[in-house]
Amino acid sequence: MKPYFLAVLMNMKDQLQRERGVFLIRIVFLCCMILIFHKFWLVLKAGGSSAVIDPVSFLSYLTVGAGLQFSRPEGRVKEIEEEVRTGNIAYRFIRPVHFVLLNFCECLGVYFVRLPILFCIGMGMIYLLTGSFLPINPIYVPIVFGLLILSACFASLCMVFIGLSALYLYDPLPFFWIVQKCEYVLGGLFFPIIFYPEWFQKICLMTPFGWTGYGVASLIYDFSFEKALTVFLHLIVWNALLAGALIILFKMIRKRVCVYG
Repeated sequence: MKPYFLAVLMNMKDQLQRERGVFLIRIVFLCCMILIFHKFWLVLKAGGSSAVIDPVSFLSYLTVGAGLQFSRPEGRVKEIEEEVRTGNIAYRFIRPVHFVLLNFCECLGVYFVRLPILFCIGMGMIYLLTGSFLPINPIYVPIVFGLLILSACFASLCMVFIGLSALYLYDPLPFFWIVQKCEYVLGGLFFPIIFYPEWFQKICLMTPFGWTGYGVASLIYDFSFEKALTVFLHLIVWNALLAGALIILFKMIRKRVCVYG
């Protein structure tokens, strides 16, 4: 387990040193998003529109969902794709560390640094704009963070899966775009799915994105242990299914590489 633990630590260190510029851009973009949606909410309020949730809850929801998205190490997909296309992945088969697990840990290392920083900055921005703190009891925040990590695990598995699919797809980038757009729409990134028609809400919750996105983010303003447990169970199931599919894909790739070269 030591190599995987070191992989997490090394990627955490990289985020604070070599990739500070990229991370800073994401921080600025998150603050701009919060500011824009805050102005949007003020316009709705001035127009006399009735809101389903209050501005602080909405902006907190947006911060959690956008924080998860902006923490994503998209470059990992391209790196895995290059290893598959160049054939360098064959050298990984003889190493004592598992290729899939190593890349998964490297992705998590990025999330471990970016998620808490983006969350804190986002909440600070909300306080500056509204003068209010979190709509959730602070003692429940670690539970939400734990579920966020499970969502990050699912996203990390997705990136490894998409990268490995380069052996069968001419270009896995459109596959990545499809998954990303599903996270935006089915996961309710910009608006909670309670704004959607009821029939579409059911579709969203039939997919993993409804739980990794809306399911976790909605706990920041509507927390209950029953709801948190439901989200946890769904995340465990979807992570297990994707991990199983990823293991099967990796075995197929290893067999194909070993047989055909």
